[in-house]
Amino acid sequence: MKRHRAKQIGKVLLVIVSAYTLLVVLGWLAIWLFIKATGSTVVTDRPSGQSTIKLASSKAEFGNIDIYELWQYANKAREDDGLQDLVLDVRLNNSALEKCRDMVSRNYWSHNTPDGMLPWTFIQKAGIKYKKAGENLAYGFKDSKSVIDGWMKSTTHRDNILDDTYTNEGFAVCESGNFLNEGHEIIVVQHFIGI
Repeated sequence: MKRHRAKQIGKVLLVIVSAYTLLVVLGWLAIWLFIKATGSTVVTDRPSGQSTIKLASSKAEFGNIDIYELWQYANKAREDDGLQDLVLDVRLNNSALEKCRDMVSRNYWSHNTPDGMLPWTFIQKAGIKYKKAGENLAYGFKDSKSVIDGWMKSTTHRDNILDDTYTNEGFAVCESGNFLNEGHEIIVVQHFIGI
């Protein structure tokens, strides 16, 4: 009797594990198909306690640029200057992602779009209300620390990172096979708001 019950439990567990494995494989297949269909790979990430979206098979695809690390390094720079940490805001991750995708799909490098839309348009489209907004852009860097170090060496980018009126920030990282006809590039967008 016990042996028969153990076999039944074993069969049930095997079915559950098989179904779970199938769901995981189908999930990764859906992500892979999305990446192939869009022609670019995008990573967005949020700290623990919030859900995480990662649309890349490995950090290596982005030269080790990670949104959570960017957030930590930016806040470290603020802490070193005696400022409060910025909240990593999923809405700003989304607005930065839309800006990143737009630059990749239309192959431009500017705060304003080719048709003259201001960078704040992406923040407003994400439904975010703010008193002040800012944007930092980067490409050509290989890891998260070098992105923040590069921004901190530029007066205007540094001013955004160290602006004490900002409360929230978000990041996105995109990949282009031939950005601005310069070959493969990793593009980083940082959005800020003060509320």
